[in-house]
Amino acid sequence: MFRIIGLVLVAMVEPSAASAQWTAEQRLLSMFEWIPEDLDSLDPEDISLYQRPIQGFGFVGREDIAESMLENAPSLTSTEACPERGTVADFLEQLEAEAADTRIVMLNESHFEPRHRLLVVQIAERLVEQGYEFFAAETFNIWVAEGRAPGSVPYNIGAYSYEPVYARMLRRIDELYLTTLAYEQTPEQVPENPETWEERINARETAQAANMMDALFDHDQDAKVIIFVGGGHLFEQPVNNEGREEVRWFGNRLAEATGVNHVTIYQTKCSSEGTTVWADGSETNISHQVDHFIAHPPVEFERNRPTWRREIGDIDTDIPAELLSESERVIVEAHPAGGSTEEVAIDRLMLFPGEDIPLLLPPGRYDVRSWTADGLLGGPVEISVGD
Repeated sequence: MFRIIGLVLVAMVEPSAASAQWTAEQRLLSMFEWIPEDLDSLDPEDISLYQRPIQGFGFVGREDIAESMLENAPSLTSTEACPERGTVADFLEQLEAEAADTRIVMLNESHFEPRHRLLVVQIAERLVEQGYEFFAAETFNIWVAEGRAPGSVPYNIGAYSYEPVYARMLRRIDELYLTTLAYEQTPEQVPENPETWEERINARETAQAANMMDALFDHDQDAKVIIFVGGGHLFEQPVNNEGREEVRWFGNRLAEATGVNHVTIYQTKCSSEGTTVWADGSETNISHQVDHFIAHPPVEFERNRPTWRREIGDIDTDIPAELLSESERVIVEAHPAGGSTEEVAIDRLMLFPGEDIPLLLPPGRYDVRSWTADGLLGGPVEISVGD
């Protein structure tokens, strides 16, 4: 059905001011535009049109297609095999010791890999015992992230938190009584006509560091915070490419502004063939940029859904036939029974005509709905999982 084509560059996806004005249904329907029906039509030289579907597939539960595309886009992954340093449990024990001597712990993710969000929860569960009270992440909308009720994850809280596993992560953050903070560059802080990629990046990193100071450290120098970023935003040292302007990422700028030697954790450089491990990244070309490396194995799939989701307790749940279409793509969402569709769903899944793929849900009662590109197709249908 799909022909996978290559990719040579990555274009950063910026948060959209316009998207904040959408309704939840408009945001969902936009996914049909993000993800073309015919991937053969995508030009591999048109980076913006190629990367968006990869990211979009993660938002609609189709990591199987996203992973297939990434296999032929090595510039988007750039991972390498690293020796094992220890288990994740070993790492968390070491992190507890190091976190006691700092006030800032930063970790990154690939925005293509929802599995990376599990480590955030593991770290948060350990660090709240050491007095960490705040959680900050890129693309958070300040008017939503800092004004919401605990446990509420509105569809417009942030660009990446629209993905259901990210939303589950935030609900757990709330259960741990961590306060969420926003530090993203605002529209007013975006340069009008940046001449280079470096100018655009430096403007964003400068704004993020200033906003983080304003949100927290300018009035609470002893505050302890976990900060969640994408890619290299946590790099501790300036990046210099021959003949190009120096780039100083958010992590470097925040360390300078606070005077704090923060702990940095990188999930997107090292790979593992077995289980997720604490890796030795000392031989990588970014060993000087971060403190710790976590290596993940390749994602495995069963019925087109990642097996790691079953490992965290999700249950295969067949979709009622009346919510499917024989001729059109559908997006199916499951919300807690009686819950609002303005909240990010517990699971979301795009199915092409003829596909038989399950939702993955924790035990509970859910309202399930489906949409085509034209709008609501059916539902809510109430289902019970795990009885």
